[in-house]
Amino acid sequence: MRSLPANPGTTLMRRSMTLRLKATCVGHEKVCNVLEPTVRDLYELLSAFANPPICLELEQDLLRLQRETRVLTENIEFMIGTQHDTTQAMANMHAKAEELKTKYRKLQTEWDSQQEHMGKMQAELFQLRTQMQQQSQFCASLGAVMGNLLWKSSRLPSVVDLILSGVSQTCYKAHALWGQSGMLQGTCSLGSVRHVTRHMLSRNKVVEFLSIMNGSLVSFLETYRTNMPASSADESQFIMSLCGVVTNMAASPAGRQFLATNEKGKELVAQIIKILPSIPMPSGKCLKRLLLMTVYNVSINQCGLSFLQEQKELSEALSHGLRNDTSEELKLMCLRVLQSLTYEMEDLGVLRDLERILPLPLIEDMTVLGDPEMKTVAKDILGNLDRARMNLVPNSSRETEDGYRYHSRPMGSNRAPLTSRTSRNIY
Repeated sequence: MRSLPANPGTTLMRRSMTLRLKATCVGHEKVCNVLEPTVRDLYELLSAFANPPICLELEQDLLRLQRETRVLTENIEFMIGTQHDTTQAMANMHAKAEELKTKYRKLQTEWDSQQEHMGKMQAELFQLRTQMQQQSQFCASLGAVMGNLLWKSSRLPSVVDLILSGVSQTCYKAHALWGQSGMLQGTCSLGSVRHVTRHMLSRNKVVEFLSIMNGSLVSFLETYRTNMPASSADESQFIMSLCGVVTNMAASPAGRQFLATNEKGKELVAQIIKILPSIPMPSGKCLKRLLLMTVYNVSINQCGLSFLQEQKELSEALSHGLRNDTSEELKLMCLRVLQSLTYEMEDLGVLRDLERILPLPLIEDMTVLGDPEMKTVAKDILGNLDRARMNLVPNSSRETEDGYRYHSRPMGSNRAPLTSRTSRNIY
């Protein structure tokens, strides 16, 4: 078979198609070369997503990261807020500090002013203390001088009567005058009113004097509990003069009656009894002697004796003096008070108290070992007790509770109360 002659146009078309096909293959090959890594990466990615455990771990890590991120966010917000609050607090504290500084400066100024004022006040206080000390010394000296003058004057019966003038009859005279019909009608004479008023003022002054005496005595012994100042000191002179005046006042019948019946007088006597054991010895010997004489003078009065017999502290004070005082004079004064205290006892309770409190064996020894006057007074005391037992205790064996037996003795001839003149001679 004969081949047909080639057509030039066909040949050109074939060549063109062959070239295109080759170019296409080359381009396909390039595309394949480019897509091949991509496909491989896609395959690996699909393989990775196809593995469940790795995906779960990533999810957990993501959740943990989210939580930590949230916590960190909250912490950062809190820190930012806290920093803001701290800044505000610091600003407030700074303002308060400035305010405190202002107050401090103000207080410092006030303190400086007060210190200056206190310095002036201390200077004034020192000056006032000096003046008060000088005035105190002057008052003590004046009191000592005036007290001594009054003490010396009270040794005279007329002076004591003048001091006590109107005291015992004031109430009676006032009642007599004010009870008259003329007084009720307003026709009482002016002289009568002045007379009663003068007596009442006199009485008030005596009562005031007793109150001063009471307070001064207590204050003096509270100040000098262990040792009294010298007898030449103004304080000692003042208190001794007051006691001397009261002692001399009690030497007068009117004075004894007043001390035994007036409330202030009884308070003073009771205070004297209370402080007798606490008087320091031997520096207080003179003071104790005066006070014992005052008690003795009051006991001479019947009302005063009844009042003293009711005071159990008196028996204790006298017993303390008999046992502890080293002065024979003070022991004799204690015995004299007991002699008067046991005179004509009418109360069995008083007798029992005396037997229980008094050192009866010691008093019995004084009837043998003491000086003649002490022996006589001690015998009188024991005789008074024996007579009281016979009068107050039926079928009395005259034996005390401690078993000590006493014999009845007649009362000594010197039992008579001290006279006013004798009891005044104490200065």
